[in-house]
Amino acid sequence: MPRIRIESTRKLEPYAAGELMNTVAETVVTTLALASDDQNVSFTSFEPEMFRMKPPYCLFIEILLFAGRSSDTKKRLYRSIVEAIERKHGIAADRIMIVMNEQPRENWGLRGGKAADEINFEYKINI
Repeated sequence: MPRIRIESTRKLEPYAAGELMNTVAETVVTTLALASDDQNVSFTSFEPEMFRMKPPYCLFIEILLFAGRSSDTKKRLYRSIVEAIERKHGIAADRIMIVMNEQPRENWGLRGGKAADEINFEYKINI
């Protein structure tokens, strides 16, 4: 149940932003072996004076999710995301910054206010 936030230093047309969201969300779902409909993703673009990133970065991706993935899984996810974006959207891999923000399951309130550590999910978290 990751929450994905994509922020860009450049304006994208709605269709292009939607396609970028799809690329990132589908890569996260595939790499983490989640259900295909397990997508919570947003895109925000900023005017140049409202968002500064150290060059060469122009795209910031934050993935908020339950703690538990191995270092190898995280590294595979980072590589998969930048490769997919470069291939499908022409944004060079070295222009993309990714931050994974892992949280204990008890920090998430879901499905009517239940703590996530009380919910049996259909996928493995410790991969």
